[in-house]
Amino acid sequence: MLNDTGLINECIVSVGHLVGAEWIGPAWLSSTAWAKPAIMMMTLWSGIGGVNMILYIAALQAISKEYYEAAAMDGAGWWHQFWHITWPLVTPTTFFIMVISVIAGFQGGFMAAYTMTQGGPAGATTTLEYYIYNNAYQWLKMGYASAIAWILFLFVFIVTMVNWKYGGKRVNCC
Repeated sequence: MLNDTGLINECIVSVGHLVGAEWIGPAWLSSTAWAKPAIMMMTLWSGIGGVNMILYIAALQAISKEYYEAAAMDGAGWWHQFWHITWPLVTPTTFFIMVISVIAGFQGGFMAAYTMTQGGPAGATTTLEYYIYNNAYQWLKMGYASAIAWILFLFVFIVTMVNWKYGGKRVNCC
């Protein structure tokens, strides 16, 4: 693999040249130490500006301007407006994003592991979903793969119900 290509590796090489050292970037996808962090960073980067931001923009646009005008007339500054108007009215969206993100965290990773590393190097990026896929379609152990999928479903369901029970108490409804 080429370790001197990509934005992060270019920055590492440039900083190395500035301090007078010969630095190269890590072997992101061919090293057992760096493959999992590389996939995690890619997933985090793709999740930050994706659907969650669209949901937050929609939630912010749904807040009526009259709330802010009334708060300004009462002498509330920007922090009080955020803390007493914006945040309470956006908590349902935040709770929804939190629940969906936890579910996606348990179920995600297949596409990245399959397309970027095929579970390698030495199984360092094998996610549970990729393991289910291999058991079902590569090794033809459909029953075992189905059992793992059901255990995953039950675990995600239990975590979601706990999240719903305790996290839902903090949601302010308008």
